[in-house]
Amino acid sequence: MYIAKIEAEVGRVDFDIPESVASFMTPKEYVRSLCFEELSMSYSASHSYRQAAKQLNRALRREQGKEVKVSTLNEHVESMGRKAVTCLQATARDTLEAHLEGYTGDLTDEAIQSQLAELYPEAPSCACAQVDNPFKEQIEQYNSGKEERDQIKRKELVEATEPSPESTVYISVDDVGVQRQKDKRTNDYIKGKKRVENTVIHVEADGRKHVITAIGMHNAFTLLMAFLISNELLGFHRVVFFSDGAQNIRSCIETFFSFRMPVVHMLDWYHLEKRMKELLSMAVKGNKEAKATMRNVIGRMLWAGNVDEAIAYLETIPEKSIKNQQRLDEAVDYLKRRKPHIPCYALRSLLGYRNSSNPAEKANDRVVAVRQKHNGMSWSSTGSSSLALITALELNNELGTWISTGTIPFDINSAPYADGLAA
Repeated sequence: MYIAKIEAEVGRVDFDIPESVASFMTPKEYVRSLCFEELSMSYSASHSYRQAAKQLNRALRREQGKEVKVSTLNEHVESMGRKAVTCLQATARDTLEAHLEGYTGDLTDEAIQSQLAELYPEAPSCACAQVDNPFKEQIEQYNSGKEERDQIKRKELVEATEPSPESTVYISVDDVGVQRQKDKRTNDYIKGKKRVENTVIHVEADGRKHVITAIGMHNAFTLLMAFLISNELLGFHRVVFFSDGAQNIRSCIETFFSFRMPVVHMLDWYHLEKRMKELLSMAVKGNKEAKATMRNVIGRMLWAGNVDEAIAYLETIPEKSIKNQQRLDEAVDYLKRRKPHIPCYALRSLLGYRNSSNPAEKANDRVVAVRQKHNGMSWSSTGSSSLALITALELNNELGTWISTGTIPFDINSAPYADGLAA
């Protein structure tokens, strides 16, 4: 079986080509087998184009003078990636148009958000919410012997906890910038951004995982909404977001999912702990042991979701112990602004629920960083997004389908991760 489309100087085959195929070929054009296509995409997703071309030539046992050229491989992979991006966008657009009356490309439109609210009502916060003390046994066990400020006691956080992972869609969002290629200077040259920003979204539901990637947060969230609708993951599923708390991510979640407000968006524990450690290190005096003790005190309060207690503790630090009042004020302001996104990490941990956006960050590494963030590398928006999507298709076990049929399943049930990307 062969790809019908013919492109110049790509995969020469060492066997007779049927006359029906050869009749419309021009000089120096070769048929590309499915095996060649998959090898070239897979190698390029995990190695530099130079290394990928070397491995491809070795696998195909190409003789000198008949090798696949690095530039040819680069152009071919980028071309396939561009087509995949176009296909994915078209699939998302068709899905949204089929489900949302009057959709013209803007999911943030009030009329569209009203439709989404009617079609996909919010799932119950917690199956135990009707009980006076949900998760009573776990909470009592945790609170035993602890100071009041370190205990689980915010009822609203307990009731907001999802009933189970099986009835929940976990969405982790992260973005990563890679070095942008310098534009050619012309008379009307305008200096552009220095980085190409890729957004990676990791979706997990019912034990299945899927990665979505796009250039720009807005494009990524449009794909996300289409994916959730296509896979019937809105409806009565509980949707929970995780992120590092970046403003652009929070803004997109609140804008695209305003029909679910207040949307459940949790601040990743690692980033909360890391940020507080950085600010307190600059804000207070003392040796390492004294600072560590203070961080642990605040950490225990935040772990239980007691943000107000942590803020009160910071605001009552003696003046003689303060090294930089501005940094201390910054720590207090950080907690006040992030309070709506700080859950009861302790309870979630007891229940075995997720507290981290690590799946998105790991996916980011696999899809973008490992391949595109090396010294001396620079990328155009098209080159970066094309390669990132090819890599995502391989992770989602969709690369073979794309190569053989020219379609992308866009289905969380198509297959688990090729390499088992951990949650």
